[in-house]
Amino acid sequence: MEHYFDNQPTFGDKKNDTPPKTHIFSTHCNWENSVSVFKNEFSVTPMANLRLIDLLECLRDEDSWESLCSPEILSLLKTAKEKAWKISQEVEEIKRKKLKKSMPGLTPHGTVVTRDKDTKDKSFVPSGWIQIDIDGKDNPTYSAPELKQKMSSWPFVGFCCYSISGKGVWGLAPTNHSISATFNAIYQFTKSEGIKLDKTKGKAEAELRFISFDSEPYFNYTPEFIQMPEVEATLIPKVKKSYHPVSSTSKDKVVERLLNVLNSAGEGSRHNQRLIVGSLAGGYSAGGLFSESEITSILIEDYTTHFPFDSPATQKKEIKAIIDGIQYGLGRPISLVEEAFAIPFDGLEIRGPQIEITQGKANYLIDSGAVLERKPDLLYIKAKAFFELEPRPRREKHLTKKILPP
Repeated sequence: MEHYFDNQPTFGDKKNDTPPKTHIFSTHCNWENSVSVFKNEFSVTPMANLRLIDLLECLRDEDSWESLCSPEILSLLKTAKEKAWKISQEVEEIKRKKLKKSMPGLTPHGTVVTRDKDTKDKSFVPSGWIQIDIDGKDNPTYSAPELKQKMSSWPFVGFCCYSISGKGVWGLAPTNHSISATFNAIYQFTKSEGIKLDKTKGKAEAELRFISFDSEPYFNYTPEFIQMPEVEATLIPKVKKSYHPVSSTSKDKVVERLLNVLNSAGEGSRHNQRLIVGSLAGGYSAGGLFSESEITSILIEDYTTHFPFDSPATQKKEIKAIIDGIQYGLGRPISLVEEAFAIPFDGLEIRGPQIEITQGKANYLIDSGAVLERKPDLLYIKAKAFFELEPRPRREKHLTKKILPP
């Protein structure tokens, strides 16, 4: 069985030669930003924050350990290298996975104060990089050296080395967009290249990358940014016409508001936001604005449209959050009604965006948007709009009622 560890095959690329200790960095890249180092997969508190470039040098050159690392990190790396060798030689999958969990790791997307999943505020400071992970098992027609050669040819890759198993590769790309937007762009690029990307990596702020050693990693100190799609998804998507007519109705406005709140949530808070939006949607459904099945379909389709790369397990969890929120909201109806005053009139004429009515010898101009209902001799207008009129027309006080706005 062939393994790739410290003495992997090399390939001809001048950028892969050992670079000088004084590097010329791209002005837009953040090589000197920091990442957090954790003792193993189960650790939630980082041992230290290290400059990214220093840590990557340590993964290549053991001689640099003492000059770049504290005694604690130095000891961690020595133990990790011994474990990495054992992992590369282990043929049983179960044993290999168990060994991997004991390996130290870094959070390539930035520094965090904790990886505790129940802690919302992780004090995340972005590194300006996103990790790319390609597994050998997902690309069986490529060998590990071929995958490394492939990734190293992409202009937006700044670093690439073998993964801890030696069967795949991982790398780093600079980003000037959100993590999710950059991942989606890289995913589409690799797909066009015939390479299957690991969709579980490159998404979360505090995700862990197991440390792996490679004596000849690829460095490109002046990588480009990945070219983003020409048309990016907006944070506030338009409601599909299949669900809502073109005309602006109160239902349209509520759905637009719900999707606005849903999609404005940042990474790390989206799960709770889906529960909240689901609860509001359930309340409006109980209030009679739309059916439970209609709003459930709208919210779920919006989620799957904007997060198509979430793993099946994540999609199941997030869809459940939406449904649970709706079920909770059904017990708390929200009535979307406006107080309307009945204004009698003797004559009525439409004048563009306004309606002119007469009461005796008096004329009144009322914005058409303030009119909620029209009868043969009455106009029901919004109470707020009535009080803004000066002078105010006569109204039928006994005919005040609440009406669902258009």
